[in-house]
Amino acid sequence: MRRWIYILGLCLAACEKPTEWTLHPQPDDRVVVEGLLTNEKKAHRIRLSRAVPELNQAAEPVSGADVSLFDGDTTIRLAEDPPGSGSYLTDPSYQGVVDKTYELVVQLDTQTFMASATMIPVTPLDPLIYSKNNDNGLYFIRWINEPYAADPAMYKLYLDWSFVEDYDSLPADSNTAQVNSYTFNTLDVSQLFAPDRESLFFPEGTIIIEKKYSLTPEYSAFLRALVAETEWRGGYFDSQAANLPTNLSEGAIGF
Repeated sequence: MRRWIYILGLCLAACEKPTEWTLHPQPDDRVVVEGLLTNEKKAHRIRLSRAVPELNQAAEPVSGADVSLFDGDTTIRLAEDPPGSGSYLTDPSYQGVVDKTYELVVQLDTQTFMASATMIPVTPLDPLIYSKNNDNGLYFIRWINEPYAADPAMYKLYLDWSFVEDYDSLPADSNTAQVNSYTFNTLDVSQLFAPDRESLFFPEGTIIIEKKYSLTPEYSAFLRALVAETEWRGGYFDSQAANLPTNLSEGAIGF
């Protein structure tokens, strides 16, 4: 017995009509605050700039502000260095202490912005996993961290092969690299199906320094929203663009 299978094909045609949008961007004079306080003994940096309307536009630094940190016992003032840069530094011997709450105060003309955060401990690092690429004889990092964990964390990897033979005469952007990775306490489909990254290859002898930073729940939510609109965009599941969360008082954004 023969069975005939008929396939019905439908061809749908769609019309496209261009639409002209007249956009009127509104001025945004908010101050963007960027700062990361750790238990490392070093000059910690707070950056102040103005919000920009265009992607990848150079930000205008906010200079001449009075920036201070209060740890519950002592208040220190940060110095702008270099002058006019919008970059404010602590003393080189400054280091944060776990379980202390730090308050940031920024005074700019008649405006005052405030933020606070509590430093939490960090869990130990897991070993990196890397492999060799047989096509070019170079190495690449195959695994840094799980995408999900009960304790959110940020990983920073610094790679340097500037002293390796045949690479020592290359410019800095060709023989050094920095890689950031994150662990959140949520699983996001846009993270699991994020677009592929360009592979980073490095030669034998490369020095790799890995640092792990603990994240407060509030900072974790900020970073998760940030990567959802940057590193995770362009995959199969995009997120709707929105304002990032912040711990700054009204008139300022960032973290």
